[in-house]
Amino acid sequence: MKSVFVDTNVLIYPLQTDDPTKAAIATAWIERLAAREALVVSPQIINEFVSVLTRRYAFLPLLDVLEKARDYSEFCRARMDSDTTRAAIDLLLLHRFSWWDSVMLASALDFGCEILLTEDLQNGQSVDGMLIVDPFTADIDTVLRDI
Repeated sequence: MKSVFVDTNVLIYPLQTDDPTKAAIATAWIERLAAREALVVSPQIINEFVSVLTRRYAFLPLLDVLEKARDYSEFCRARMDSDTTRAAIDLLLLHRFSWWDSVMLASALDFGCEILLTEDLQNGQSVDGMLIVDPFTADIDTVLRDI
């Protein structure tokens, strides 16, 4: 079974009310990936999720944010350790991604994800065989056909 690493922003959109279109699209991705047991995140993603929703977008009660983080932690299967850090350094030097994007990519690649779902990197780009997919421009049915 293929696995799809999901970036923090995709997990946050369903909780925002300022862009209902993106919220609906992100929700569809999350629900369909979870139903296929293909959704993967790392500790970094859960940590960013809590940080963003308690600092930048503090529109939800803290207990609601933590409950949702606990729900998403079910999909926290990619690791983040010293090997991830070393791989992230290599990715940063080779591709010039930001540090946090490099850490995310290293976790996803280490887990063996075939797809990284994010709007923050170039849609269609391949990084060490993993395809970058922008969930808000890609057709969900086409991408999920083989998952």
